[in-house]
Amino acid sequence: MPEPASKDLAETVHRLVSPCGRMAIEYRWSKDRFVHRVLVGDQVCLSSVDGDGMQDWPASPPIQQISLEPIEDVLMILGVGGAGRGHWSISVGWQTDGDGNVDRESGEFRFDIACRVKETPEFLGSTYAIHPKADGVVEVTAVLGTEEQKDSQISIAAADDNASETHRWVYSLRNRP
Repeated sequence: MPEPASKDLAETVHRLVSPCGRMAIEYRWSKDRFVHRVLVGDQVCLSSVDGDGMQDWPASPPIQQISLEPIEDVLMILGVGGAGRGHWSISVGWQTDGDGNVDRESGEFRFDIACRVKETPEFLGSTYAIHPKADGVVEVTAVLGTEEQKDSQISIAAADDNASETHRWVYSLRNRP
């Protein structure tokens, strides 16, 4: 996807703040996709590790369209994108309790991501760089899929489902007390 025609689009920030106000997710346009970062207060704790447009299977979803949408009175980030022979979709919102109500105390975000593929992927998941002064500030928990931390990066890989053309991973991010 080419650079945005409008400088305004390139400078647009899609920001979702936790109900308790402690954490925020920010998406910004960079080259051919939206990249994001996780903040606690004004400190950047995690930054997505993204591809360069040449990779069929980038380290994080190549989201090229994004919007903030109210769904049942809860603000969500919704996005889609593609690379190689894969098509990604993402939703980011606040964690809910067992009754579907927003957990306003936890400040926890939930990412639900899927990728439809036409061939066996090299890697499907989300990868973050952990900022040096922020190690341990944000807890990453795989709900569906697996998480792995190596050095200053953490990855959440899609659930292993070789029988399906659609692969999915779900994880939560929360500020450690």
